[in-house]
Amino acid sequence: MIKKDLRLFFLHEFKLGHNTSQTAANINRAWGEGDINDRTVRRWFPKFRSRDESLEEESRGRSCNLDNEQLKAIAEQNPRQSLREMSQALGVGIATVLCNLQKIGKVKKPDK
Repeated sequence: MIKKDLRLFFLHEFKLGHNTSQTAANINRAWGEGDINDRTVRRWFPKFRSRDESLEEESRGRSCNLDNEQLKAIAEQNPRQSLREMSQALGVGIATVLCNLQKIGKVKKPDK
């Protein structure tokens, strides 16, 4: 079953006034044991209580958006510079630089 469909069931059960345990039990009874646990439902009910009924999952972590043309120019200017040097030059974190280097196909090659 698609996750978005399950979230619709969560919302339906929430609107019926069921608690998280009842919701998980009802969905498992209808669609098969073990598909849903109480903890999964507990993550969604507070969202519904705050009147946010969107069924899209919020992205987690930081995005790794950066001007890849600028990063590419810096990387090609001096291929031997470290991630730290690039991150300082761009004013972003090391993880962002690494993520975007992978996006543009610049990966560390093993030494010969």
